[in-house]
Amino acid sequence: DAHPGEYTNRRGRAAPPPPAPILVGGGARPKPLDCPGGELAISSDDIFSLEEAPGKTLVVGGGYVALECAGFLAGLGYEVTVLVRSILLRGFDRECVDRVQRSLEQAGVSLRIGVLPESLEKGADGKITVQTSQGALEGFDTVLAATGRAPDTAALGLDDLGVEKKPNGKVASTHEQTNVPNVYTIGDCTFDSYLELTPVAIQAGELLAERLYGGAGAGGGAAAAGDHLGAVHDALVDKEEALREEAPQCLPGRAQLLRAPALVELRLEHV
Repeated sequence: DAHPGEYTNRRGRAAPPPPAPILVGGGARPKPLDCPGGELAISSDDIFSLEEAPGKTLVVGGGYVALECAGFLAGLGYEVTVLVRSILLRGFDRECVDRVQRSLEQAGVSLRIGVLPESLEKGADGKITVQTSQGALEGFDTVLAATGRAPDTAALGLDDLGVEKKPNGKVASTHEQTNVPNVYTIGDCTFDSYLELTPVAIQAGELLAERLYGGAGAGGGAAAAGDHLGAVHDALVDKEEALREEAPQCLPGRAQLLRAPALVELRLEHV
């Protein structure tokens, strides 16, 4: 039996693993702000559960979560400053990024490029002062940290199953397959090659299900997965053509638009 011998269940008892494939899809959690006083910062998970309005807000980060939060907070009328380590939206089409930057600035968002937080301190009035690499920024009601996410795998007992993990906690995998034959992984918790985006994880999960349960016959799940991928590709091409007619200057190149399905397509060779 190539499956691991046993694992500890939620009652703390040793038990044999289920014979069916196990899918690890724990996702990721926001990373805390790594500086003195970092515990004063909230995350994007917290922003919608605040008991009071966020008020004057400092956002730390230059990714899409940071900029999405900065954009809607500015749209609601709050004063927003964003600290960015180097560049906005690393890895995204630069023409589109420039338009996003201009849009944020036109909405009143203050972008501080190349500025890092060094410490946070809350005063007697409840306002937060942020010491940065270029001096102090004062008077913030809320500091929101959006500097990335860490895989949420620590409490899953994967070590007991013998599943290999990378030093950063991500599950080691190739084409969703871990080193344990009946354990698979998708999404942000996996050390695979696709983008850390929800639609990509959904697509990977659908294709994995097709490969595992796609039925008998010539091609089996691979054939079904190939048909599904072809439909997605055709839909993306139609969308690209429509976008080119509406706003050609805003559209990324075909390679960028089709990147996620193309990565999944490569995996079909290994079914």
